[in-house]
Amino acid sequence: MSEVVAKNAVQALRWIVEHEHHEGFLRGPHDAATALVLVGAAHRLVIPTGMTEGLMQPADFDATRRMFEPTPAGNELLAASI
Repeated sequence: MSEVVAKNAVQALRWIVEHEHHEGFLRGPHDAATALVLVGAAHRLVIPTGMTEGLMQPADFDATRRMFEPTPAGNELLAASI
């Protein structure tokens, strides 16, 4: 399984849009987590704490096969990055 550490919010948001992910957990102690880790079938994304604050939200897993999706602000950021 490959692991990607997001370098910026756009990279993290692109990953959650492009990859199904079925598991998520915090890395580090729960009272001072250092990252959110999202796990897909073949890939894992590490999002440093605070990087995507306000840019992603829980998704309808049954409909999307994803735990998270971009918020409207996240979609605007993605659109502006093209």
